[in-house]
Amino acid sequence: MSKILLKGLMLVWVLAGWLPTHLAQAASGTPEARMTATVIEFSVRGDLHEQAGAIIADLMMSALANTGRFTLKDRLALSAAAKIAKEQELGSTGLLDPKTAAELGRRYGVDAIVTGAVNKLGDLITVTARLIDTRTASLLRSGQIQ
Repeated sequence: MSKILLKGLMLVWVLAGWLPTHLAQAASGTPEARMTATVIEFSVRGDLHEQAGAIIADLMMSALANTGRFTLKDRLALSAAAKIAKEQELGSTGLLDPKTAAELGRRYGVDAIVTGAVNKLGDLITVTARLIDTRTASLLRSGQIQ
């Protein structure tokens, strides 16, 4: 589990640094101008602890909060809604497509959503993350750490 946490921390630092400037341009640091975002629990695939996705999402949320550029909404209600959407619409893949993520984000009043997956295949562990613009359902960025 410590390997996953280390990889998750590295990805959090990378992702927090590459959030698109065109989304954060209004984020002057004042609460009124900050972009509103949230993180949805990451899906977990392979022989990993079932809480790995929640742990990575918590780390990502903390990293975003520490930038001071975002107003963050609690991820728990949105993560629960995302799980329901995954079960109803996406079957067993565990993935939340950009269109569904954008719909959830608009419903909960956020400008952007970060979601992703923690995967294990043999000895290889990867953490991937995606930043989705809720206005356009566009996948703005994606990052991966092995």
